[in-house]
Amino acid sequence: MGSGAHLYSQTAEDRHRQTHFEALALIVSVVSERFDQPSFTAYKNLESLLIQFLKDEGVTLQMKFVKENYSDDLSCGYLLPQLEIFKTLIKGKQINCFLDVLKEVKSLCTSQQAMISKVIQICRLLHVNPATGERSF
Repeated sequence: MGSGAHLYSQTAEDRHRQTHFEALALIVSVVSERFDQPSFTAYKNLESLLIQFLKDEGVTLQMKFVKENYSDDLSCGYLLPQLEIFKTLIKGKQINCFLDVLKEVKSLCTSQQAMISKVIQICRLLHVNPATGERSF
Protein backbone atom coordinates (compact mmCIF):
# COMPACT_ATOMS: atom_id res chain seq x y z
CA MET A 1 0.00 0.00 0.00
CA GLY A 2 1.11 3.51 -0.70
CA SER A 3 1.89 5.89 2.09
CA GLY A 4 0.26 8.91 0.42
CA ALA A 5 -2.86 10.55 1.72
CA HIS A 6 -6.14 9.32 0.32
CA LEU A 7 -7.97 11.73 -1.93
CA TYR A 8 -11.70 11.89 -1.56
CA SER A 9 -14.10 13.81 -3.75
CA GLN A 10 -15.61 16.85 -2.07
CA THR A 11 -19.06 16.38 -3.64
CA ALA A 12 -21.03 13.66 -5.37
CA GLU A 13 -20.75 15.68 -8.56
CA ASP A 14 -16.93 15.64 -8.33
CA ARG A 15 -17.00 11.86 -7.77
CA HIS A 16 -19.23 11.30 -10.80
CA ARG A 17 -17.05 13.59 -12.92
CA GLN A 18 -13.93 11.64 -11.90
CA THR A 19 -15.62 8.30 -12.65
CA HIS A 20 -16.88 9.63 -15.98
CA PHE A 21 -13.43 10.78 -17.10
CA GLU A 22 -11.80 7.51 -15.99
CA ALA A 23 -14.35 5.54 -18.00
CA LEU A 24 -13.92 7.82 -21.01
CA ALA A 25 -10.13 7.44 -20.89
CA LEU A 26 -10.51 3.66 -20.73
CA ILE A 27 -12.87 3.63 -23.72
CA VAL A 28 -10.52 5.78 -25.81
CA SER A 29 -7.60 3.54 -24.89
CA VAL A 30 -9.43 0.33 -25.81
CA VAL A 31 -10.75 1.72 -29.11
CA SER A 32 -7.30 3.01 -30.07
CA GLU A 33 -5.71 -0.33 -29.23
CA ARG A 34 -8.35 -2.20 -31.20
CA PHE A 35 -8.11 -0.16 -34.38
CA ASP A 36 -4.38 0.64 -34.46
CA GLN A 37 -3.48 -2.79 -35.84
CA PRO A 38 -1.48 -3.65 -38.95
CA SER A 39 -4.46 -5.43 -40.54
CA PHE A 40 -6.49 -2.22 -40.44
CA THR A 41 -3.63 -0.28 -42.04
CA ALA A 42 -3.44 -2.86 -44.82
CA TYR A 43 -7.20 -2.81 -45.33
CA LYS A 44 -7.31 0.98 -45.40
CA ASN A 45 -4.48 1.25 -47.95
CA LEU A 46 -5.82 -1.46 -50.27
CA GLU A 47 -9.37 -0.12 -50.15
CA SER A 48 -8.14 3.45 -50.67
CA LEU A 49 -6.04 2.36 -53.64
CA LEU A 50 -9.08 0.97 -55.44
CA ILE A 51 -11.53 3.72 -54.57
CA GLN A 52 -9.22 6.70 -54.98
CA PHE A 53 -7.91 5.45 -58.32
CA LEU A 54 -11.44 4.99 -59.63
CA LYS A 55 -12.29 8.52 -58.47
CA ASP A 56 -9.20 9.96 -60.21
CA GLU A 57 -7.54 10.83 -56.92
CA GLY A 58 -3.85 10.32 -56.14
CA VAL A 59 -2.72 6.85 -55.07
CA THR A 60 1.03 7.39 -54.64
CA LEU A 61 1.08 6.48 -50.94
CA GLN A 62 -1.14 3.45 -51.46
CA MET A 63 1.02 2.17 -54.33
CA LYS A 64 4.11 2.61 -52.16
CA PHE A 65 2.41 0.58 -49.42
CA VAL A 66 1.46 -2.18 -51.91
CA LYS A 67 5.01 -2.34 -53.30
CA GLU A 68 6.52 -2.52 -49.81
CA ASN A 69 4.10 -5.11 -48.41
CA TYR A 70 2.69 -7.11 -51.31
CA SER A 71 5.45 -7.23 -53.93
CA ASP A 72 5.65 -11.02 -53.50
CA ASP A 73 1.89 -11.40 -54.04
CA LEU A 74 1.24 -8.78 -56.74
CA SER A 75 3.08 -7.70 -59.85
CA CYS A 76 2.83 -3.98 -59.17
CA GLY A 77 3.87 -3.13 -62.74
CA TYR A 78 0.60 -4.60 -64.03
CA LEU A 79 -1.60 -3.16 -61.33
CA LEU A 80 -1.95 0.45 -62.54
CA PRO A 81 -2.70 -0.51 -66.18
CA GLN A 82 -5.29 -3.02 -64.96
CA LEU A 83 -6.85 -0.38 -62.74
CA GLU A 84 -7.14 1.81 -65.86
CA ILE A 85 -8.85 -1.06 -67.71
CA PHE A 86 -11.20 -1.61 -64.77
CA LYS A 87 -12.05 2.10 -64.67
CA THR A 88 -12.90 1.97 -68.38
CA LEU A 89 -15.03 -1.16 -67.93
CA ILE A 90 -17.13 0.41 -65.18
CA LYS A 91 -17.25 3.92 -66.58
CA GLY A 92 -20.22 5.87 -65.26
CA LYS A 93 -20.77 3.65 -62.21
CA GLN A 94 -20.83 5.19 -58.73
CA ILE A 95 -18.06 3.77 -56.52
CA ASN A 96 -18.01 4.79 -52.85
CA CYS A 97 -16.73 1.74 -50.98
CA PHE A 98 -15.15 -1.66 -51.42
CA LEU A 99 -18.53 -3.38 -51.71
CA ASP A 100 -19.30 -1.22 -54.77
CA VAL A 101 -15.99 -2.30 -56.33
CA LEU A 102 -16.71 -5.94 -55.54
CA LYS A 103 -20.20 -5.72 -57.03
CA GLU A 104 -18.79 -4.28 -60.27
CA VAL A 105 -16.02 -6.91 -60.46
CA LYS A 106 -18.60 -9.68 -60.04
CA SER A 107 -20.81 -8.17 -62.75
CA LEU A 108 -18.04 -8.45 -65.37
CA CYS A 109 -17.89 -11.43 -67.69
CA THR A 110 -15.03 -13.95 -67.37
CA SER A 111 -12.98 -12.49 -70.23
CA GLN A 112 -13.22 -9.00 -68.73
CA GLN A 113 -12.24 -10.35 -65.31
CA ALA A 114 -9.18 -11.97 -66.90
CA MET A 115 -8.01 -8.50 -67.98
CA ILE A 116 -8.04 -7.24 -64.40
CA SER A 117 -6.51 -10.18 -62.52
CA LYS A 118 -4.40 -7.93 -60.26
CA VAL A 119 -7.47 -5.89 -59.25
CA ILE A 120 -9.21 -9.16 -58.39
CA GLN A 121 -6.16 -10.16 -56.33
CA ILE A 122 -6.53 -6.96 -54.30
CA CYS A 123 -10.21 -7.77 -53.78
CA ARG A 124 -9.21 -11.22 -52.51
CA LEU A 125 -6.61 -9.72 -50.18
CA LEU A 126 -9.28 -7.41 -48.79
CA HIS A 127 -11.61 -10.36 -48.26
CA VAL A 128 -9.08 -12.41 -46.28
CA ASN A 129 -7.84 -9.46 -44.23
CA PRO A 130 -8.78 -9.96 -40.56
CA ALA A 131 -10.01 -6.37 -40.40
CA THR A 132 -12.85 -7.18 -42.82
CA GLY A 133 -14.91 -9.27 -40.38
CA GLU A 134 -14.29 -6.98 -37.44
CA ARG A 135 -15.14 -3.93 -39.51
CA SER A 136 -18.47 -5.34 -40.65
CA PHE A 137 -19.25 -6.45 -37.09
